[in-house]
Amino acid sequence: MRGSAAVTLLVLAAACSGSTPPAGPLGQTDAGEAWGWSRTVEVGQQFTDGQPLIFVADPTLEVTIAAVEPLIAGDGLRHLGTSIVGPDRATGLVQYFDSWPPPSADFGVPLDDATGARLHGADDTETDLPNGAGWELLAGFEVTGAGRSTVQGYRVLYEHEGRRYSTVLGTTVAICAEEQAPVGPDECEPEYEVRLDHQPTPPTWER
Repeated sequence: MRGSAAVTLLVLAAACSGSTPPAGPLGQTDAGEAWGWSRTVEVGQQFTDGQPLIFVADPTLEVTIAAVEPLIAGDGLRHLGTSIVGPDRATGLVQYFDSWPPPSADFGVPLDDATGARLHGADDTETDLPNGAGWELLAGFEVTGAGRSTVQGYRVLYEHEGRRYSTVLGTTVAICAEEQAPVGPDECEPEYEVRLDHQPTPPTWER
C-alpha cells in the first residue's frame, strides 16, 4: 500500500444555485495522493475493503450518510453492501478481509449499515490520529467474472442540517480474477495511476 489510508475529509460545497453554502463538516486530503491495494483472487470470492476512513472535522457536529457508491470499472465486481464502524472500534484500520461481511468480533463493537449512519466528531484525545480514529467504511464485494476489475474510489453522499453534500474518497482496489485459485506470486498491478477517470470533483449540495 502506498500513501496513507487514513483519509481526512474536508468538503467545500458549492450550491446548485450558484451561491456557496457553508463548508461541509467533512473534507478530503490532497487528491494527488494515491493509495490502495491489489490482489489476485478466484472467481466467486467475496471480500471486504476496509480502507476508507471518514472523519468529522468538528466534534460538535453530526452528519448522516445518505449513500455510499463504489466507483467500479470492469464487469467482474458486484457490490454487496457497505457497513461502518465507529471510533470506539478495537482496531485502527483493517485493509482487507477475505469474506463479507467481515467478522465483527475483530472490531470489538457491532457493525452498522453505512446508509443512515449518524457520524459525529471524536475527541482528539481518544487516539493519536487527528479527529480521533474516524469512521471506517467496510465495503463488501463478490468477484463475478475473470479478468481485471477495479474500484477507483467511493462517492459518499451525506446530509448536514438539511443540506446534502457529495464527496469522493480516492482509495483504490484492483482485483485480478482467475477461474481457479491463483498459484505463485501475485502480479496484479495496483490501480494507483489508472483512477484518473474518477478524480474528485467539486462537490454539490441539494435541498
